[in-house]
Amino acid sequence: MLIEFKVSNYRSIKDEVVLSLQSTSAQNDLPLSTFQIGKSGINLAKTTAIYGANGSGKSNIWNALLTMWQLVSTSFGDIQGDSLKGRIVPFLLSDLTSDKPSVFEVTFAIDDLIYRYGFTADNKSILEEHLDQVGPSSVKNVFVSTAGELTVGNSFRKSIKNIDVWKASTRKNNALYLSSGATVNVEIPLKVFNWFASLGIVKATSNEPYEQYTQSQFNEIGKEKILKLIKSADISIDDILRNDTTISASQVPEQLRGLFGVKDGVEEINGFNFVSVHKKYNKKGLESGSVNFDFFSAESDGTIKIFNLAGPIIDSLENGKILFVDEFESRLHPLLLESLVKLFNGPLNTKNAQLIFCVHNTILLQNKTVRRDQIWFTDKDKFGATRLYSLADFKPRKDDSLEKKYLNGIFGAIPYIEDLEL
Repeated sequence: MLIEFKVSNYRSIKDEVVLSLQSTSAQNDLPLSTFQIGKSGINLAKTTAIYGANGSGKSNIWNALLTMWQLVSTSFGDIQGDSLKGRIVPFLLSDLTSDKPSVFEVTFAIDDLIYRYGFTADNKSILEEHLDQVGPSSVKNVFVSTAGELTVGNSFRKSIKNIDVWKASTRKNNALYLSSGATVNVEIPLKVFNWFASLGIVKATSNEPYEQYTQSQFNEIGKEKILKLIKSADISIDDILRNDTTISASQVPEQLRGLFGVKDGVEEINGFNFVSVHKKYNKKGLESGSVNFDFFSAESDGTIKIFNLAGPIIDSLENGKILFVDEFESRLHPLLLESLVKLFNGPLNTKNAQLIFCVHNTILLQNKTVRRDQIWFTDKDKFGATRLYSLADFKPRKDDSLEKKYLNGIFGAIPYIEDLEL
């Protein structure tokens, strides 16, 4: 469960921005759209929408969490330290930040315990890293590293048995202690590492790697659920068939190599191709058979998009995971976008899955699909730096026309377009 994400000095983000998924006490509408963490009293949103003009920095919020995920996943095994190169990009429009490191921090819950994890890094090294356990009245440090030197907090020194092995296994300049701790089975770092591993971070304008993830889930159980989702979107496909084949191991993205069992030296693995089945009718309008099409060449981009997203959507809802989608409405009809958001905000989301998404379509501002504290905006200041702020900060009335106010610039986060010229 994601509570809060902070990032500073990263791409278009100069000063620290904070995306909080905590719901405000003043919001009593849409009760199924929030949930409480254990007995903590903390209520979290099941969906969070981020609006903003093109180039305002929405995607950089998404990119920042992706960068954290990538470094946690790859830094330990990356002996050369190349995982940092190209991923850590500071805010370059200011002399104060262009040569400074980026800072990332996330607060989340695992089994009703709240943790706060973050690190400071440039494109060469990890400068600082910390993991804390956050209680209602105190914060216990699990570990901290500064300049590559690990210190385990007093409250955890007795419970962590293999500190020396942990230290010895970690490169001090460009590897995260969280990643190495998970590798040598240090309990809390392993739990946090697995939390990161469960994140779904999807670029909806790109099919990889979630096209392959959905395909891998297309078994007899997964097929029924995927097909049901596609049919409920009013897409006239009668059936989808998977044919097993072989594909080059080089086609499998790095983050999915484990899922597909790709090992060094393996050149080919089992893969799939898909066929969509459509009903055929005679001149009397009666069903006379069926026609098969190659799914990825014959179906529309929107149909393929729904298919590709089906795997991570179903996985998130069934297992209570977090799904962060950039350009969520790309190729989707507005009513379908609204229905997918309602899926997470409604009674079917019994495992408290969380959907965070960047979006332009204002249909969600027209009605009560999302709460006011579930809507966020990105805008840029006069120096080109991204700001992130909540609609709840404006304290809108329940009867306000949010869409009208947004498009009129009351909340900012829109482009101010002059007459276009060529």
